[in-house]
Amino acid sequence: MIELFYLSPVFIAYVMLGIHMKIKNEYLIAFLSKSDIKDLINSPDAINELIKTIDEEQLKQFLKYLTKLEIFTAQDNVKNVYRNMNSVKLKKSFFYAYDPKNNKINFRQKDKIEYEFLSLASSYYDKKNDIIYNGFEQIKDYKSIGHGINSGYTELLAQRIFGINKRSHKSEKKIVKLLEYFFDDPKMLERYYFNHDLPGLIQHLENFAPRKEVIKLIVRIDCLSRETLLGINRSIDNIIIQNNLYNWLKNNHKDMNKWDEFERLVFQNKILFLTKINQKLKLLHENRYVHSDEKRKEKRK
Repeated sequence: MIELFYLSPVFIAYVMLGIHMKIKNEYLIAFLSKSDIKDLINSPDAINELIKTIDEEQLKQFLKYLTKLEIFTAQDNVKNVYRNMNSVKLKKSFFYAYDPKNNKINFRQKDKIEYEFLSLASSYYDKKNDIIYNGFEQIKDYKSIGHGINSGYTELLAQRIFGINKRSHKSEKKIVKLLEYFFDDPKMLERYYFNHDLPGLIQHLENFAPRKEVIKLIVRIDCLSRETLLGINRSIDNIIIQNNLYNWLKNNHKDMNKWDEFERLVFQNKILFLTKINQKLKLLHENRYVHSDEKRKEKRK
């Protein structure tokens, strides 16, 4: 009973947030914004100058993470790391978390902060407008959008860069893997993430679906992510999300090899596999019927 009582406010908060996100979808469309960073570092020399200002001990603490990140991604994607490293605070705690607003990492063990480091590398706090940009997530006035995609992509990058493969956010991770097929170069998704550019991602996906549908999909992924965290089964949402992505790419893909890979990944979900096979058989049957009907008409003539 004590545990239930303790968890209930968290449960209520997450559920209410999910409902609130669905109700306030129109607000979220207006709320989306591209971060306006006046002090972005735009040249290798400027980056080197910034590195020189970072405390040597501070740099040592992040060196193993930083080295792997610099090998993995383009230099343009790491400039945000140096700006945040310059003033980040590390605090021993009983949990792991990165707080973009106060540029603070809470940790239990200092050598296991891979996820927090990726958040540090992709976050920016706009103090003037009180907006937190955390990878693909944007937070303002206790409202959030992009949480699900951000969680999935952070997990995927942690696996690719640091070799960590946790079992959390499995659905979100698969969804962002599918999103990579919407790019000629999947590294573009990486660029949007490290430059906390959710509007850029949305704009790109508008080549495949109307803006409003793209926003709805992102909000649905957010709800899937938050409710899965609470142990609520959201398999229906997961199927709807993957089905939408399937239909969007089906009508717009250029590379058959990539499409085959994409389809195999989608069809790992047995329900989607059976649904699509059934649709294909139905279409084949209809085409055969139309074809035979045309033949009968020709004979009559």
